[in-house]
Amino acid sequence: MRTAPDAVRRRLGVVFQHASVDGKLTVEENLRHHGRLYGLRGPELAARIDALLRRLGIAERRGELVDRLSGGLRRRVELAKGLLPRPAVLLLDEPSTGLDPAARRDFLAELRALRDADGVTVVLTTHHMEEAERCERVAILDRGRVVALGAPDALKASVGGDVLVVETAAAEVLRDGVQARF
Repeated sequence: MRTAPDAVRRRLGVVFQHASVDGKLTVEENLRHHGRLYGLRGPELAARIDALLRRLGIAERRGELVDRLSGGLRRRVELAKGLLPRPAVLLLDEPSTGLDPAARRDFLAELRALRDADGVTVVLTTHHMEEAERCERVAILDRGRVVALGAPDALKASVGGDVLVVETAAAEVLRDGVQARF
């Protein structure tokens, strides 16, 4: 990386936790601007934008201002921006922040498709365990240092498995129901 930073940058796509698209520009204007930063121009840039907008289901939104999009659609624009340079590695910081459960599922499904169909290595940070469980490998960090690395099931087994926390105003009723069932 130190000897060829430009080559490394061309192989990386990044999707930040906080919005990095310009809300005052349209979806397409945002992508055109970002593509130019990667040296993309003309028909090649137009073709990449068209393909990504179709793939992510936002082609009909290309002329809309980003400020008018829902949170889920904005995340798709962010993802399109990260994929524009056709990266080998896609870095995502808390990619589902601000998404409702349905939008989160759709977004994570698209990430799996990128990995499976396109061979893109997807690296994400998350504090949502259901997202981490869908990964092939998980690294647990403490103050920037890796303290555990492995498959999600292996990591869970090493600390005792699943934990279910239930909060209720009717604890006795819940306890009696669980005892009767088990």
